[in-house]
Amino acid sequence: MMVLSVHWEKLQGLMRQNIGIWDKQAIEFAQNADAGFDHRLKFDASLCQNKLSSLRLRFPEYPWGAFAESPLSRFDSLGETESVLSSNIFFWHLNAYLACANFIPRPGSVLEIGGGYGALARLFALAGTKYTIVDIPESLFFAEAFLRANGIKNVNLVPYDNLERLDRYDLAISQASFQEMAQEIVNSWAGFLKARVKYLYSLNYLAGGPFGTGTVFPREGWKVIREEVNPPVILEDISGTWLEAIYEPA
Repeated sequence: MMVLSVHWEKLQGLMRQNIGIWDKQAIEFAQNADAGFDHRLKFDASLCQNKLSSLRLRFPEYPWGAFAESPLSRFDSLGETESVLSSNIFFWHLNAYLACANFIPRPGSVLEIGGGYGALARLFALAGTKYTIVDIPESLFFAEAFLRANGIKNVNLVPYDNLERLDRYDLAISQASFQEMAQEIVNSWAGFLKARVKYLYSLNYLAGGPFGTGTVFPREGWKVIREEVNPPVILEDISGTWLEAIYEPA
């Protein structure tokens, strides 16, 4: 079901060259811009404070400090925001976690499609959620290294060519993964997920990003619970047009 874009075919080769390195080196590689997993920046106190302000407006009941960035993250990306270890990427994942926890019934089991090196999985796992990542084997190596180094054990890693191993889940998540797939592949995921999940959370480019193709999650057969273009916490450190959405099977 998963056909790699040219961009990810190149990154897949680069990841293969680095498979087998020990955990600290694997995390350093995964959090480097060349790896393609995210856009982790050098720590910018003003940027992170702005992100916290946006997060507070959106989720006023969230107790700041309930989560913190992993101290094993790239050193130059780390700093304190109101005494909490943070990074610009930490706010991205915290926003996704809080959106899923606040806008739908709190999920007990989650399937993430394209989980990167496991940063979002770490937050859900720390909250006790049963979590599964499905991805290419090369990406799963780096997710395993990051999660293992952080003492996270309740995350299941499934290669994309073993979808028969997947179960039923309260929630599926696609954060910046559908946007890099062809539309017919996203359509296939929509059909596959419809009978297996209660909700879907999607945060993906509509257009304008470096890899945005205009791919969208098809609404046919799904009910729109929430849609928001360019949540403020997202746009403070990246350009493009993003759609954050929550759907449930109709």
